[in-house]
Amino acid sequence: QKYWYLSLGNGERKEVLRTYSYEESRSQDGRIQIKDNKASKTFSVTMSDLKAEDSGTYFCT
Repeated sequence: QKYWYLSLGNGERKEVLRTYSYEESRSQDGRIQIKDNKASKTFSVTMSDLKAEDSGTYFCT
């Protein structure tokens, strides 16, 4: 499972997207995608149609 967060500062965070499988996962609005590549044991996060309010530091766990 993977979690994609936006850091809110002071150790706080906002969960943006989570996935529990090796399937492609998308946020409700479709702008954020997590996609696994099982062969290379990697994954990518794609954020599209970015807006000023999307600015910040993101991280995964």
